[in-house]
This record gives sequence, C-alpha cells and structure tokens, in this order.
Amino acid sequence: MLRNEFQGMSRRRALAAMAAPAMTRLLARERRPPNFIIVFTDDQGYGDLGCYGSPNIRTPNIDRMAAEGIRFTSLCVQAFCGPSRSALMTGCYPPRTSTAFNHSPKARTGLNPRETTIASVLKPLAYSTMIVGKWH
Repeated sequence: MLRNEFQGMSRRRALAAMAAPAMTRLLARERRPPNFIIVFTDDQGYGDLGCYGSPNIRTPNIDRMAAEGIRFTSLCVQAFCGPSRSALMTGCYPPRTSTAFNHSPKARTGLNPRETTIASVLKPLAYSTMIVGKWH
C-alpha cells in the first residue's frame, strides 16, 4: 500500500509521511495532538452510512464523528477481513506480512509482533492505543 513516492523509506517513516498532511491540518487547529478513532467494518457498502449518502439507514453518531473529523475514502481492501485489517494496521500488502488469508483462532501464525503498525508509530508520541473487535 505504500505509494511509489515512499519507496526507499522505512515503513515507519512512510506511514508517518502519509499521515502527516491530515495531522498537520488537525494540529493547526489545536495545540495538542489530536485524538482519533478509526472505524473499520466488514461487509459494509459504501452507501450504508448517512455520511456517505444513505437515504435509508440512520447513523447520526457516526455522521457527527465524520463531520467533526477527517474521512478517508480509499483503501485497498482484500478478499478476507483479516488481511484488510493487517493492511490498515501496517500500511503493507498482506502477503508482505504473511497475512494474506484469515488465520484460524488456534493458529500459531499471524502478524509478527515486531511488525511496524500504526500503534507502534504512535506510542512513542505519547498516544494510548487500543483495538476493539475481531482480530485474527
């Protein structure tokens, strides 16, 4: 997922460089680092939320969060949920991190604990991080 302009950079630096424009806009409004929440759902269509134009499904709380923050509208999703989550967390194509498929609950494989993730980039900046939901 790292674009050509980031080739040759460490993944940590490339993830930071990709997030920098959005973070700069938020920091310009506030003096402290912004809080942020990533909502990542499976099997949801683009138009299933009010903030993306759904006339039939009411999502007022999510719509308010979207209006007050920044919405990212493009992500290269995978055929399975685990690889899509891995790509979001690492900024890498799932085969690069050995997560190109869903791992079974008792599997001894998965994302390497030493992998660079959004959380590992943010923790040194005094952020608290948390994942809620289903993770393979």
